[in-house]
Amino acid sequence: MATKKLPVVQAIESAFEFVSLKDAAYKQAAGFETNNDTLNSVAHYVRMTSPNYPHDKDEVIDTMLADGYLLKLSETKRGAPREFGYVDGNYVDVSLLASKPKSVEVLTIAYATGLSNYDYRKLDNPDKKAVVQQIREMASTYVSQRKAALHKKLDEIDNPEKAKKRGDNKTFRKHWEDTFENGEKKVKIAVKLGDPDADPKLYNEAVAAFWAVMNRKKK
Repeated sequence: MATKKLPVVQAIESAFEFVSLKDAAYKQAAGFETNNDTLNSVAHYVRMTSPNYPHDKDEVIDTMLADGYLLKLSETKRGAPREFGYVDGNYVDVSLLASKPKSVEVLTIAYATGLSNYDYRKLDNPDKKAVVQQIREMASTYVSQRKAALHKKLDEIDNPEKAKKRGDNKTFRKHWEDTFENGEKKVKIAVKLGDPDADPKLYNEAVAAFWAVMNRKKK
């Protein structure tokens, strides 16, 4: 039997156009790279529905947020289901084959993240286990990045003066240093996931070229 929502919760959901924490997290993930307004709305929604989060640990809230983030990830190219099959005793990515083997396993984010640590350890095929580990690590990083952004925004809501000071102190150079540091981490993750566009050497060359221009003395 579904629990009836309190009128105040219904009013908050209506005001922010979110139907749940999962829905809010999904929409935050959808606009993660580009829409700060969405993140701001999600943070205010979380603060109004959960006044003590994340200062007080709450596994229910964490789970609902993670479910929303992962739902969005599963809709992206990066998080699309991966098909694997056995060829001559080897567990291979079906997308690399000219034709599909008769038996194919579909490894989804829901499957990989839904495994308990015990069930994960019990996987007896080392190749399959390695793929599942990659998906789990990717999902964990995806969730952690979005939770960190949400927690930072919640901290700004709770401590507006500190947030203003932090923003004032962040120079243009510091902004790009932080951006490139995060980019380097993303490249490393993408390499592990087999992204053909992920090339640490080229990325570092691009960053070096950027700083070469930025540090050029004005004539």
